[in-house]
Amino acid sequence: MSQEIYGRSEELGRLRALLHGAAGGTGQALVVTGDPGIGKSALVGAVVVEAAGFTVLRCAAAQSESQLAFAALHELLWPVLDRIEGLPPPQRRALSGALGLTDDAADRFLVSVAVLTLLSDLSSVETPVLVVADDAQWLDSSTAECLAFVSRRVRWDAVALLAVASSHSETALGEIPTLPVGPLSNDDAARLLSARRSELDRSSRDYVIAVSQGNPLALLTLSPPVGALDPTAPAPVSARIRDAFRSRVGAMSAQVRGQLLVAAAQDGATLSSVQSVSRRLGLGDWALDDTTQPGVVGVLDNRVLFRHRLVQSVVYDAATPLERTQVHLSWSEELAHDGDEDRRAWHLAAASDGPDDDVANLLEASANRAWQRGGPQAAAAALRSAAELTRDRSAAGMRLARAARAEWEAGRVAAARDLLSSSVARIGSRAGLVSGGLEGLIEFTRGDCVRAHKLLLRDARLDPEGPLGLELAVLAMRAGWAASQVDLESDDTIETALGHPVLADMVGRLLAWWRRGEGVEAFAPEGEVKAWLLPPAPYAAVWGLSADMQHQYRSVAERSRAEGSTSALAFTLSQLATAEILGGRWQEAAAAATEALEIAEVTQLDSVIAQCHNSLAWLAALRGDVETTEKLASVSARIAQRTSVRALVAAAQWHRGVAHLVTGVPAESLALLAPIRHVGTSTHHPTFALLAAPDAAEAAIRVGDRDEARAQIDLLEQWAARSGAPWARSAHLRSMAMLSDGAEAERLFREALAVHDSVDRPLHHARTELLFGEWLRRMRRRQEARPYLARASEMFGRLGSTPLLLRAKESLDLATQAPRGRELVAFNELTAQELRVSRLAALGSTNRQIAAQLFISPRTVGHHLSAVFAKLGITSRAELRGRDLGG
Repeated sequence: MSQEIYGRSEELGRLRALLHGAAGGTGQALVVTGDPGIGKSALVGAVVVEAAGFTVLRCAAAQSESQLAFAALHELLWPVLDRIEGLPPPQRRALSGALGLTDDAADRFLVSVAVLTLLSDLSSVETPVLVVADDAQWLDSSTAECLAFVSRRVRWDAVALLAVASSHSETALGEIPTLPVGPLSNDDAARLLSARRSELDRSSRDYVIAVSQGNPLALLTLSPPVGALDPTAPAPVSARIRDAFRSRVGAMSAQVRGQLLVAAAQDGATLSSVQSVSRRLGLGDWALDDTTQPGVVGVLDNRVLFRHRLVQSVVYDAATPLERTQVHLSWSEELAHDGDEDRRAWHLAAASDGPDDDVANLLEASANRAWQRGGPQAAAAALRSAAELTRDRSAAGMRLARAARAEWEAGRVAAARDLLSSSVARIGSRAGLVSGGLEGLIEFTRGDCVRAHKLLLRDARLDPEGPLGLELAVLAMRAGWAASQVDLESDDTIETALGHPVLADMVGRLLAWWRRGEGVEAFAPEGEVKAWLLPPAPYAAVWGLSADMQHQYRSVAERSRAEGSTSALAFTLSQLATAEILGGRWQEAAAAATEALEIAEVTQLDSVIAQCHNSLAWLAALRGDVETTEKLASVSARIAQRTSVRALVAAAQWHRGVAHLVTGVPAESLALLAPIRHVGTSTHHPTFALLAAPDAAEAAIRVGDRDEARAQIDLLEQWAARSGAPWARSAHLRSMAMLSDGAEAERLFREALAVHDSVDRPLHHARTELLFGEWLRRMRRRQEARPYLARASEMFGRLGSTPLLLRAKESLDLATQAPRGRELVAFNELTAQELRVSRLAALGSTNRQIAAQLFISPRTVGHHLSAVFAKLGITSRAELRGRDLGG
């Protein structure tokens, strides 16, 4: 270390542990927090010196650049930009676009994955990596989200992430552990003064220690006043430091102050550009460094840097408005010469003292570039400023509407609402078109689905023959269905709900496609269905189209993955999970829901988050895990209730009921399931009333409530006649069999098992075999019962439904054994991520290829494979190819 660090042994210990862990392959992140001047940067600087065996990537966030998308990330990755070419193509395109190296669109999630892959590659092939982000409170939101994503996923990589932030500021870095840095003790303060300010006499040292309150910058900056020393005079330490710097700057010559202002107006500028701007202003060549202005400013790696942000702030604030305007205009000329249009636009905006359409146009162009690079919040800031500088009220309103959409895409809902309201005040209903139906979208994803249905329809009618009109109309139907306001099972709701003949016709044909699974080309050229055109999976399920829709969900998911459309991928995977559960592919369902949830949490898709929790709750219920079911269903229900999504509230209730039915508590199950069919209850929803009817009927029969059972059976019978769905006919026959006796019961059970396509729902089919086998045993026809019970046992074991497996085994002869014992158990012990990794490895994919597919780092893939080998009792990837992994 170049200078001794006083009184920070505990903090240094934690930072060294961070380095030690990364060097050993255990990555982690830490945010160093503290008041200005408390010594955070000195601590981090000391650790950087100790990281001699690391690749150190460092950026210093700047307040003036916090509105530029990925500005800090560009600085961070500058030393390793050449490595981007080695990334998987979708990640390479996304990161190159984000950094402005290409014109490729930048998906924020893929950008984060690309940075993770890049750091993982560096740490595994070369040296451990230390990432340092100074002044993290001013990180642009795009970079902050990226680093937060990386910090959560470097556990198995030799990567340490260290951020430095002010105690009293917010960052977008998420739940990264913090290391607070507090004041020095008086003894440590005295040691620092003795070493660094030996010219002070004892009385002066005592005064400085008293007024500095343990702040190292204050200790090195403040001086005792002339005359009586009164350390009791009240003044915050930060104010004292500012006053000291202000006095120091005020004593400088006009030329020096002017040159410092040039540097303060453009963070981290190169020495040559500062010299150029200074000459343009008549200030002469830059000649300041630590020799002429110790502790104020210096040059490092050809960049002009202030020794502390407080100095920079004081220099800028001390200048007159005219001086600042002249400096910003000169910087705009310099940046125009360099081709940096984004920074040029912001300097011109800072120099404007009233409306200026030319500058507003430049800001809008900058916003467009930011949006393309995956920086919606930066785009919003530029559009907001553009609107303020726009003379025409209508044009300003259009820009505010786009800014609102950008804020929404950045996850800032309150800001989006405010901007949209301002836009509506200027341009009225046109705000709905310009923002893409934003008011309804906000309600759909974060507000009230009942209101969303009305708002989306309102804006859809503004564009009845265009793609936006169709999209909003479909979303309106989804919102109405989700809120139980529109019964998509009814033929007479479409035209009534849409109220426009063109939209009614288009959505009516779309609904017909949802019900028949054909006619895709009418809505998607060349048969490439868009994610938002897919029917809700539960709706497809009641029409008996789950198996037919699976290939559509998978096709759209894979195309979205290849194109880097992660929001569409999350949306589609959440629907695919439902279809996979019904199809008996529970591990695949868990994998799809888990992946969708990871993306949704990063991109703040609340509806997808709720849907994924519901799918995972359903899986837990079917496996008999009541506690996990309740926990997951509660999360989903909370989100759904907040947004009036009755569909998910009903689904959560259904899954709770299933958990109790599977674990043999039919009374609890019925209490949860029966209300779902009753109009007016908080859990009613027509689609889920149908899906829950077989379970509700069984629970009612088991507790002896024949009236409720018959009501549920009638619901199934009517729907089976209406839709012709095989599952409904089979469920109706099975439920009727449970209510019947003798030959009639046997006939109904056999007819239920014989229904064509009912095996597309293997759990449903196995439960029918279990019930029939149990009935045959009660009839003392044990030999006939065994094949049904054996097949049911095998299916329950394969799926991993332990309570149903035990129930089936209890009904079997002791000689009957469920096949593939250990291998089946081991298979079910794999987590969703382990299963995905093992399947791709079995197909011959390398760790790097698997990582690109699953949005994780190659080293994390290796960790998962080690766990898979241990669970399956194998030692190599080759042995995976001989295992049944359910793919």
